[in-house]
Amino acid sequence: MKDKNWVQHYLALTLDRAPGEKFTYSSGDTIMISAMVQARVGQTVKDYLVPRLFAPLGINNVDWETTPQGVTLGCAGLQINTEELSRFGQLLLQQGKWQGQQLIPAAWIDFVTQKQIDNDGNGDWGEGYGCQFWLCSHDAYRADGAHGQFCLVVPDAQAVIAINSMEDNMQGILDTVWEEIWPLL
Repeated sequence: MKDKNWVQHYLALTLDRAPGEKFTYSSGDTIMISAMVQARVGQTVKDYLVPRLFAPLGINNVDWETTPQGVTLGCAGLQINTEELSRFGQLLLQQGKWQGQQLIPAAWIDFVTQKQIDNDGNGDWGEGYGCQFWLCSHDAYRADGAHGQFCLVVPDAQAVIAINSMEDNMQGILDTVWEEIWPLL
């Protein structure tokens, strides 16, 4: 972006419809959430989460991109390996509990992984959106990243499927999961 102050740029944008009227995925919204958390807690989201989430999960050497002002992107740029991603999914599956410790309130996980708004996408991108989590077919939900990073949580099967790839046909990856892996669960 030409404007180096991403928060100021975002706040200067005009709305094209009433909030909540129609779903549009927005990385800018997620950056703003990250900026608000940072303003409230006095440290970046990454630094806030290291002792509270990443360290207990054994996720070390966390690398997460920031805006030019040092706000953790939130929407992108988190680099963790597939095993670490699966631990995050397992934490979600276990309703926020990890090795006997409640890291995230179960009620929060229930809320953010429930449909908050309908969306018009195709395939798994048309199942609805929670709070930073996509809903999927097969009563699953997921966190995903560009080019095929997935953390699929399938509560009915008590399963987590973590995928790191460089594949832009993300629905194709999900279709393969539902066709090849789902029947084995």
